[in-house]
Amino acid sequence: MGKPSANAKPDVTAFDTDVTQVDKPTAPPAKSIPRKILDVIRYLYSGALLGFAIAVIMTANPEGKTLKGAGAIVVLWVLVIWLAVMEGGQNALVGLQQLDKSLYRNSHKIAMMSTQVAHKNGNLEKFIVGR
Repeated sequence: MGKPSANAKPDVTAFDTDVTQVDKPTAPPAKSIPRKILDVIRYLYSGALLGFAIAVIMTANPEGKTLKGAGAIVVLWVLVIWLAVMEGGQNALVGLQQLDKSLYRNSHKIAMMSTQVAHKNGNLEKFIVGR
């Protein structure tokens, strides 16, 4: 037996699926101060626009300028929450593309089934480009 090289990866068996043994991506480079300031400005601006849009919709509905009554407000929030769930699921599918499926095959069966459908024949890429 020879001495293992410095670049040798640990042996991962079928029974040992510890996530710490998987190669981790390197951290992105640190952002400069001007870049951080621009990010904060962008986040504040986006939040202000979102708040303005919500305020306009919430005040216009009770006045009868759009759909009538509290039902419209409930429908609005149900649809906004549904959109957030769908976007989060899509992001999860994109993130799971890079992981070894054996890491979650037995522990997360529903995730495994959905990723098999989404990743088959480039379905996910076609969906994202087709949007």
